[in-house]
Amino acid sequence: MDRLSPLVQSHFQITDPELIYPYAPVYRAVWQEQSVVLKTTRFPLERAQVLQKWLRSLPAGLSLEALAEPWCEDEQAWVLYPFIEGEAYSGLPDQIAQAGDLLGCLHQSTLDLGLPSYDWPLQDLESIQEDLQGLEALASQENLQLESQLIQESLKQAAQIRSCLMAAALPMVNASWDYKANNLVYQTHGPLLIDPDSAGYLPRILDLALTVWLFHNEHLSAPARLWTQQEWLVFLKAYSQQIDLTPIEIRLWPEALRWMFLEEAVWLLLADPAGWKEVHQGRFLRHLAKGFQDLKLYSLD
Repeated sequence: MDRLSPLVQSHFQITDPELIYPYAPVYRAVWQEQSVVLKTTRFPLERAQVLQKWLRSLPAGLSLEALAEPWCEDEQAWVLYPFIEGEAYSGLPDQIAQAGDLLGCLHQSTLDLGLPSYDWPLQDLESIQEDLQGLEALASQENLQLESQLIQESLKQAAQIRSCLMAAALPMVNASWDYKANNLVYQTHGPLLIDPDSAGYLPRILDLALTVWLFHNEHLSAPARLWTQQEWLVFLKAYSQQIDLTPIEIRLWPEALRWMFLEEAVWLLLADPAGWKEVHQGRFLRHLAKGFQDLKLYSLD
């Protein structure tokens, strides 16, 4: 990771910046005698400002808000948040329920504020073939027993799944688009979203489906696996106390799960070679790779 630009450091008037996240420029520092986090956010500046507008519109206690206005330097937008002390997620049932409740509260923000909209990526035959070849190579390299036939058939159906979901006029929400355990800090009142900067305006069930696949990703104190069926039901029950999914969302939930696996989980499996070499993350990735055969575990029933 590159060193923090002196211009950024000077603009926010922070001292003692320390990189605290290996995958992105996230720094802990001191600002006005308090501990803060300086990190990149949505770019360009207009999108960073819209993101903060969304955060300010949320009820207190759900997410961080910036301590200073976002600022751009060299085609990067930066934002300053308070550093939050609290308990890390470890997979306890109460923590799972609280995470489900928080996501439901976040999903009540439905007015389009101008966050980036989900763009429904379209996979052509060449990209599908690349994914299939990548998965075959990964299975050989890591000695994985992948449901290659099942994944291959679904990848070939990706355009059809996409069209089905797009045509459904699914309910849209403002969402973090990256709702996972390492972006939550647990306090006495419950969890707080501490990294909202990937936020966008997207179909509600896609954001919910993403939690199935990636909630435990990149988090050392979380179980190195997907949720069990019982854990998913705990999360879903708490979420459902805040959100009533529509009949069309319920009907298309299996397609949403498949779509998010093909778009997000497959990408992660192929794009995290360092993670495969780590003990904890490697275990998670192995479990994720086999998760596609267990869609029925994550039903809405």
